[in-house]
Amino acid sequence: MVSRKKLFVLMVVLLTFSVASGILYAHEDRTYQGYDITVGFLEEPAFEGFPNGASIRVMKLQDRAESSHEGHGSSHEGHGSSHEGHGSSHEGHGSSHKGHGSSHQKLDVDPEEHGVIFSSPTINPEDTFSFAITKDLEGMTIPFHNHLRHNVVGSINVQKHFDISGTIVIEINDSGLFEPLTSNASPGTTIVWKNVGQSYANVTSGLMPDTASTSEQIREGSPVLGLESTLKVEITHAESGNVSDLMELRPVFNDPGHYVADFIPTHPGIYKFRFTGFIESTAFEESFESGTGGFDLVQSPSINQFPNKVASGREIEGVVRGLQSDYAKQGKTYITLGIAGIVCGILGLFTGSVSLYILISKRDR
Repeated sequence: MVSRKKLFVLMVVLLTFSVASGILYAHEDRTYQGYDITVGFLEEPAFEGFPNGASIRVMKLQDRAESSHEGHGSSHEGHGSSHEGHGSSHEGHGSSHKGHGSSHQKLDVDPEEHGVIFSSPTINPEDTFSFAITKDLEGMTIPFHNHLRHNVVGSINVQKHFDISGTIVIEINDSGLFEPLTSNASPGTTIVWKNVGQSYANVTSGLMPDTASTSEQIREGSPVLGLESTLKVEITHAESGNVSDLMELRPVFNDPGHYVADFIPTHPGIYKFRFTGFIESTAFEESFESGTGGFDLVQSPSINQFPNKVASGREIEGVVRGLQSDYAKQGKTYITLGIAGIVCGILGLFTGSVSLYILISKRDR
C-alpha cells in the first residue's frame, strides 16, 4: 500500500515536471494584436481543495504578427474550435454545418480532428446535450471524448443502411464514462448525451490534440517578459454569487513568458479569469471562462477517491456551521427556560414570604 507521504512526494514530482516542461493541457489559446495568449489552470484537471493557479502564457508572434486578428480571434486548441472554413455552428443542441455544400455531399473534414464536428457546452448533472446526424456525415466513424476526463472516449458509426432513426441516448455515469461506448446511427438520428453522474462533463468530437505538437504551437514566437509588473488577474467563482478577487501574477521559474496567480479553489464549478493591464505597450483586457470552450472546470476530488469518499473542507465547514446554528438555537432555548425558572423561583419565594408573614401575624393576635 502506498503511504500518504509517498503519494504526496509523487504529486510534487508530477507538479514540478509539468511546470518545468511547459506542457499545458486543455488551455484556451487566443491571438491578440500580434501576441499568442494561452490561459487556463496551472494544473488540469483542476480539483477542489488542491493548490492551483490562474496560468497565462504570452508569446510575441513574429511571422504572423501582421496577419493576426484585429482585436482578438479565438482558436480553442485545448478545447473546441470555431473552424470557419467548415462553418460549424454549435448552438447548444445540435449542429448545422454551413459552407460545405449540399447536404447530400459528404462533409470534407477529418472526424478525428479535435472539435471539428461538435463540442458541447458544460453538461451539468441531469442535463443533456444533443447532436443531429446529417446526411453529409454518412460513412464516417466519429470519435468523441469527455473533455473533462481526457481518457474517456466513444464513437458513433454513421451508415445509411443501419436504418436507425429517432433518438439514441448515451449516458455519462459517475466515473465520466459513456454507456454505450459505441453507437450505430443513420442520417436523421439524434444523439443525446445525458449526464446521470454527479460531476460536470463535456462532449467533444475528435481525439485529444497531441500534447507535444500543441506545446510547440504555444511556444511559437518569443516570450514576453516582465508582465508580472503590468498585468493582474481578477478571479471569479460564478456559482458563489460572483465572488471575485484581484490577484498579482508571478513569473514561472525557468519558463519565460509564463505567469501564474496562485490560489486554492475551494468550490467546484465555473471560474472566470479576467486579465487587465498592458502587454509591453499594448493595452490588454480579456476574459476567459472555464468549461465554455477553453480550460476545464474545477471538479470535486471525490470522483478519484477510493475506496472511501472523503468529505471536502467545504462540506465539513457546512456541517460545522449547521451544528453551530443548531447549538445557538438550543442555547437560546436554554437561556429562555433558565430565565423563566428564575422568575418562577422569585415568584415562589415572594409567595412563601407573604404566606409566612400572614401566619406570624395570626399567631401574634
